[in-house]
Amino acid sequence: MGNLYLYKILMQYRTRRDFPSDNKKYCYNLSTKERRRYLVRATFQYGSPENEAAYPKFQLYLDATEWATVTIQDASRIYVYEMIIRAPSDSIDVCICCAVTGSPFISTLELRPLNLSMYATDFEDNFFLNVAARVNFGALTRDVVRYPDDPYDRIWESDLDKRQNFLVGVAPGTKRIKTSKN
Repeated sequence: MGNLYLYKILMQYRTRRDFPSDNKKYCYNLSTKERRRYLVRATFQYGSPENEAAYPKFQLYLDATEWATVTIQDASRIYVYEMIIRAPSDSIDVCICCAVTGSPFISTLELRPLNLSMYATDFEDNFFLNVAARVNFGALTRDVVRYPDDPYDRIWESDLDKRQNFLVGVAPGTKRIKTSKN
């Protein structure tokens, strides 16, 4: 990943949009094509707390469906929530509401169209796919992989830090096959 691209990615977290600490829903309406699959990504980096007694904890919704509870525990960490959906209509709403502590906020909201053959399920008209992890198994570095290496800008985390936690290791005698042209 180039330094300029990485710089642009990190710059998007330097600002955030804050919302009042109340029980109202604050929504972003995103245009979609009905029945098209999308990756929806919301990111949160709190940065430095400004007159806050506690880190924020609040709800994230897709339309009327609860997507996630956002719980900030480290102000410098970037929290990423992703889902794969099949758009039910020509728009979707991503909403933030119901602060338990602190003030709700958002750093980025992204909508990425996917290839029609990707992530097809029998249940996609009634459910969404919540991304728990996307791991680059066999990574040679700790760098994340995303656009331009992944044309859909999915974020692939290196398995190097977590490799010891995975149940399956590399079997003895396994050969690495270099797939780059160089």
